[in-house]
Amino acid sequence: MKRIASALLLAALLVASGPIGAQPDNDKQAIQGIWTVVSQRKGEGGSAPSETKEMKVVIDAKRLVIVSVEPAKGGGTYEFKQELAYTLNSSQSPKAIDLGSLAFRDTKDGKADKGPEVVETWPGIYELNEDSLKIAFDEGRGAKKKGDGSFEDKGISANRPKNFDGGPSVSVFTLKRQKKV
Repeated sequence: MKRIASALLLAALLVASGPIGAQPDNDKQAIQGIWTVVSQRKGEGGSAPSETKEMKVVIDAKRLVIVSVEPAKGGGTYEFKQELAYTLNSSQSPKAIDLGSLAFRDTKDGKADKGPEVVETWPGIYELNEDSLKIAFDEGRGAKKKGDGSFEDKGISANRPKNFDGGPSVSVFTLKRQKKV
């Protein structure tokens, strides 16, 4: 009788938890927020703290927006925003992120159509630890994602980085979550 009860309990737990090995992907929720850029580097170099002092990244359920304060030509500054679509795959090791550059397509009458679409995709990896986030991505210009998930190379490598060491076309961002006030 105990064996039957144990088997039923085990079966109930397996059914409730989903397929064996499947884990809920909480990263999509956990990554959302406002992040301060602590450092960024491309290749072997790194940026000076003053270059990242006024940079932040705002992440919601669909978009990742890089916001920086840039010097204006006539003096003063302006806020520059680069909006990217993103997808996560936390089941890969290291965890994968694809960043998509967004653009509006013009219609025949010269107006933008209904909404932005991804025109370039940069394959990357990420590491999320509560209030710290690292993202490394390959800036292979013109990389197009193929149906099988691989990337078409357009002259510059468009491969997913394997680590956070950087490389000739790999950018690495280290971010710290801003505390809620």
